Amino acid sequence: MNEKIGPYKVSDIRFVAAFDIDERKVGKDLSEAVCAEPNNTRKIVQLRPIGVKVQMAQPLDGISPIAGDKIQPSNAKPSNITKVLEDTKTDVVVNLTPTGASKASDMYAQAALQAGRAFINATPAKIASNKAWQAKYKKKGALVVGDDIMDQIGSTILHKNLLSLLVNRGTQIGETYQLDIGGGTESQLALDKKRYEIKRGIKTAAVAAAPLRLNADLGLYTNFANLLDLAAIALPAGFRKDGLPFGCSLIAPAFADRALLDLGTRCQELAGLPLSARAPWSAAPA
Repeated sequence: MNEKIGPYKVSDIRFVAAFDIDERKVGKDLSEAVCAEPNNTRKIVQLRPIGVKVQMAQPLDGISPIAGDKIQPSNAKPSNITKVLEDTKTDVVVNLTPTGASKASDMYAQAALQAGRAFINATPAKIASNKAWQAKYKKKGALVVGDDIMDQIGSTILHKNLLSLLVNRGTQIGETYQLDIGGGTESQLALDKKRYEIKRGIKTAAVAAAPLRLNADLGLYTNFANLLDLAAIALPAGFRKDGLPFGCSLIAPAFADRALLDLGTRCQELAGLPLSARAPWSAAPA
């Protein structure tokens, strides 16, 4: 991952508010709550108290029976999220509710909108990809980004890169799927069919979006032609005054590949230039 994005560093992030519904987290300092059950990730560093208490949110989606034994709802009074965001002068709200908690995601998105804060939806819920939400945030002049988040080395990112490799090697992919085995509470929640279908739709869209990026990998100079359902070929065409090579693109209707190749071959022979990308360019004029 990148430690720095633009002018911002990870160290620039300051937590000012947090929300949960589990009694083992609500009312605790955030540094303590992140390590409380049902979280069971190995602790790498000992966190220092930061003075931010986890506040109670409304469990609008209820507790899934699949993972009901993992969650212990708090009896604390739900907080006014919009007011908390305003009082703490929050800049960005990150939504990390469990899969299928669509009502809760809408609640956080609405609270951030009312407070005029940026919203990052890092859970499988259609917020940033929803045109209605986009219009609301645009009118408010606030940012909305998402949906979902990928693990640094998780099944979705591995899946997308595997597809990239196959396409780059000339494979035509008709269908593809991935299986999740093991995992924590999030994976257990996926056993709830209703919640699983929500996550499946988001994950499928993420992988399905890959062809546009994969297509760019197929040809830096002919990428746009593929998207327009045209055939194209890039050819070396000579040298610039500074000795660096330049080229041109020949474009034709779809499936006119043979004609393009023949024309490209003739142009290359007349120019007397090497066609291989690895060919030496020492023939450039001094």
